Amino acid sequence: TPNLSHSIPLGIFGPSGGFGPGEPLVTSQRDTGRAMSEENVALARRAIDALNRGDLDALVVFLSPDVAWEALEGVVGIAELYRGRAGVREWIDLMWKNAEEGVHIEIDQIADLGDDRVFIAVVVTGRRRGSGMPFEYRTWQLLRFADGLIARRQVFWTRAEALKTAGLRG
Repeated sequence: TPNLSHSIPLGIFGPSGGFGPGEPLVTSQRDTGRAMSEENVALARRAIDALNRGDLDALVVFLSPDVAWEALEGVVGIAELYRGRAGVREWIDLMWKNAEEGVHIEIDQIADLGDDRVFIAVVVTGRRRGSGMPFEYRTWQLLRFADGLIARRQVFWTRAEALKTAGLRG
C-alpha cells in the first residue's frame, strides 16, 4: 500500500474517498515540483483541446516521439497499443472514421499524481457513422510525462482499474 501522504498531493480524493463525478480535486500544497505538476496538467488539457479541434499537428507536439498510446481493450477494429506520433495519428484516424463529425472529449476531472503522472476522467461523446445515433462513454486515463511531453497514455473502462494501476485506493 503506497504512503498516500507522500505519493499524491493533499486533498486529491473527494468526499467519498475517490475520483467520483463532481468530487472536487485540490492540487498539491507542496512547493517542490508544483510548477512541473501544473505544467503537466496544463499540457494534458491543451492536448485534449487540440484533439477536440481535430488539430492533429497541434496534438502531436505534446507527445514524445516514442509515445506509448494505449487504447481501450475490446474495441473492434482498434489495436490496444499504438507507438510513436504516427501511431497516435493512426489511432485518431480510426476513431474518427467510426464517428460522424469526430468525437468530443470533456474533462470531468484532472489531477496531478506526482512522479510526472496525471489522472484524467473524461466523457467522450459523438454520433456513430452511418446511423447518426449518439454515443457517450466515460474513460479514466493515466498520463506519464517525460521531458515535458506525454510519454505514455493508459486508458481504462473503470475508475477502480485506473486507480489500482496508479497504485491508489479506489
